[in-house]
Amino acid sequence: MNVMYRFLGIWLLVACALCFASCGKAYYNVIPESSPAIVSFDFTQMASEAGEDAKAMTDILPLKSGIDFSQPAYGFISPNGYYGVVVAVNDEDDLAREIQKSHDFSAVDRSSDLHWALWKSNWQLAWNDEALLMLGPVVAGEQSFMRRTVSAMFNSSKGIDRSPLFESLEKQGGNAKMVARLSCLPALLRGMLALQCPGSVDADSVILESSCIIADGGRIVMDNELKTTDGGNPAKASGLKQYNGGMSGERLAGNTKAFMLMGMDGEKFAERLGSEKSAKGLFAVLKSTTVMGKVIAAIRGDALFSLEDIDKDGNVSLHIVADVKDPAFMDSISQYKKNNPQEHIVKTPDGGYECRVGGKYFAFGIRKDGKLVCRYGKKAELQGEEKSVQAFVAGAKGEMCHAKFFLPEFVGTPFFAGLLGGKADGLLRKYSGITYSFSGEGRSKIVLEPIKQVK
Repeated sequence: MNVMYRFLGIWLLVACALCFASCGKAYYNVIPESSPAIVSFDFTQMASEAGEDAKAMTDILPLKSGIDFSQPAYGFISPNGYYGVVVAVNDEDDLAREIQKSHDFSAVDRSSDLHWALWKSNWQLAWNDEALLMLGPVVAGEQSFMRRTVSAMFNSSKGIDRSPLFESLEKQGGNAKMVARLSCLPALLRGMLALQCPGSVDADSVILESSCIIADGGRIVMDNELKTTDGGNPAKASGLKQYNGGMSGERLAGNTKAFMLMGMDGEKFAERLGSEKSAKGLFAVLKSTTVMGKVIAAIRGDALFSLEDIDKDGNVSLHIVADVKDPAFMDSISQYKKNNPQEHIVKTPDGGYECRVGGKYFAFGIRKDGKLVCRYGKKAELQGEEKSVQAFVAGAKGEMCHAKFFLPEFVGTPFFAGLLGGKADGLLRKYSGITYSFSGEGRSKIVLEPIKQVK
């Protein structure tokens, strides 16, 4: 789904942002008190546990000189929606000299007791002898507004230490940790985590608490929990059921970039999306008011969503296999076709249907084994030659959702080529995959698996 590539993109951003280590408590109040998301990162602790793996992560940083990597880092989302990173400065002149030598930065100027520069033309940097703040992305025509915003952050008498989110952050363990309002997270992360909540939930009332450690073999393990602002647990999400292992014999195409296994009550899931006013992209066309929503509503049991392609604009191509309550639901499509001529639904020779949904190709039908099979995005045969077999992990059984992202498949793709100033590929090449699992009760886990080096 859209959420799969979005989910990947946001954690790449957070991982890179975290690596800009920050200074001590005297400086973190540059972050506005009302910021809805805060991330901290203990670079020293991570380096001691990960060794060369941690050193490799710093290779993606645009700066090295003048930054104090011995202090914890803070990343945040500002009240007006910008991404920010605050880092400790131990020598502002060294920092200025490195920036002046790099073609990736604009010329350094000084005003309002701050040094100023732009990175990659769209990230505003400002620093003094204590802290460096990076904020962006800078939209064309907004640079003056951005500079005023940054100046106000440096000069404000109120900082993040007054925020209850910061208090929660300080209580957590782990090398890296995050506390954020679900509503403020970019759709790539929010979409995946929102699977754990009812569609009608007020995202402003849900808080994500996430902690991270480096486990054996260099694995990065993130434990996530959703809580309400009063400290309770969100209501259980409708439309999700335990996955029972029914997709273990399915095959994935050789170019598959990610897959997601779910247990679904499709009717409740489609109704849930119908009540979600903020549903966008693929989720919007999954609503029960479209033919795709009608097809999804027929799912009862296990489902497999495979991401086969993603273009530079984030448009996806999906392959879906799922159990259905009654394969005879296809008989109702004929009447739906007559009642909705605007959807241009066409019957195919194999007994399935094809049309365009949300401007994208959509085809669906029932296989001989009674399973629903769909393709969304690129036009292709519903049943082509499989290029590889995926042995789905046994641990997925019993979970509500289990997703896996094959990171090498994303390296060099147009969508990620420009992400984080072109440095996303550097991070992708360090890891073989990301696994997301949700077992219920508002708790989920994310694991980044490093590429194993042959000795």
